[in-house]
Amino acid sequence: MAQLKRVEDFPTVPALLFSTGRLDAEEVVHPIHVHIMTALRLRITEELLAAVGECDRHIPIETLDMGSLLLGVVQDCVLRWSLTGRQYDLVAEDDRLIDLQLRLYGLENGGDRS
Repeated sequence: MAQLKRVEDFPTVPALLFSTGRLDAEEVVHPIHVHIMTALRLRITEELLAAVGECDRHIPIETLDMGSLLLGVVQDCVLRWSLTGRQYDLVAEDDRLIDLQLRLYGLENGGDRS
């Protein structure tokens, strides 16, 4: 949720990322974006690993795969939010979809996603 709040506070960030090939600063922006997304995927995966460890049942999905799918939810929400002119509450929409995804994994309680 912190990542989404940051995007909501600084909506020019997705605009810069979607401008690939049109920025003189692309050589600087692209590696930063890759670093941020890699760190976010790692953080999501670590949190999922902890949640699966606390779960009282077997979850037959690899945590790295779960992390990739959750990151896809985040990226989809940011893309739709940007393309629709920010017509919805980004954090609330992503929170709702992440909750749904966690329930599909069998992690109903979701925990603190701040």
